[in-house]
Amino acid sequence: PQFAREYAAIAAIRSPAVVDIFDYGVHDGREYIAMEYFPCGDLKQRLQHPLSTRQALNYARRIGTALCVTHAAGIVHRDMKPPNIMLRADGSMVLIDFGLAKRLDADTHSTAIGVLRGSPYYMSPEQVQGQTLDGRSDIYSLGVVFYEMLTGHKPFHGLTAMELMQQHVSGERPALPLELGNYEPVLARLMAREREQRYADPPQALAALDSLATQSTEDIEAAHAA
Repeated sequence: PQFAREYAAIAAIRSPAVVDIFDYGVHDGREYIAMEYFPCGDLKQRLQHPLSTRQALNYARRIGTALCVTHAAGIVHRDMKPPNIMLRADGSMVLIDFGLAKRLDADTHSTAIGVLRGSPYYMSPEQVQGQTLDGRSDIYSLGVVFYEMLTGHKPFHGLTAMELMQQHVSGERPALPLELGNYEPVLARLMAREREQRYADPPQALAALDSLATQSTEDIEAAHAA
């Protein structure tokens, strides 16, 4: 059952970056899971209003931090998308919906389920192709979310889910606008079609995002000095 999988995946993780689960059980033949409430909603709602470049980068770093926590606990999320990223009042970001999550050391029995239930907009090429997934799939999805936060739109589109999914496998990702050109090398590695060309793990991806933040701060300070 999905809720049982979700509870098992995150019950052992105690981190502000992962949703707090208070209770899980079955009542009158129905599963239930009780978790913390997020009055600020999710990232999908937040994206209804444009983000500044700095906000987009800060959000990406917070999501990267959350992935560091889950991957360190041996868990791949496999369904990274804005509706599964919640916002707390203090600005922190929290991962929810671990129903598709799997342990990094586990055999993948649910590859087909992952393809059917994952979101076509945010799937890695290997997920689209039904391959066994590792942590680099989440890094690809982080790249898609980062692209959307920077530009205000998703990188790939299609008339059908199948057409959209195929874009991840063989489509050409639109380049970022010229004014965001310094973000392009990091985004290219996050969203590399071949997973061997991506950052190897969330700490590497986070280090690259942190470096971008440092560069941005230095650019602003240089502009003020001039």
